[in-house]
Amino acid sequence: MKLRFDTYTRNVGAATQAFSTLHKYANDVTISKSTWQDGVINLSGEIDSTHVNVLEEVTANEFNEDADKL
Repeated sequence: MKLRFDTYTRNVGAATQAFSTLHKYANDVTISKSTWQDGVINLSGEIDSTHVNVLEEVTANEFNEDADKL
């Protein structure tokens, strides 16, 4: 099963590290900076449920699905 993810951070290093890891497992993974919420970084994409543990590991710290909670 494919799962969509969409999460935010303010930490550029955490975002690039997560992207680097996820590009091996996720489809359509993107990283972008927004001017919304003082420049949060958005990481989004689609990952197979068999690799959801990788997603959980790389987004465990520094990330939140709600940019207001960063």
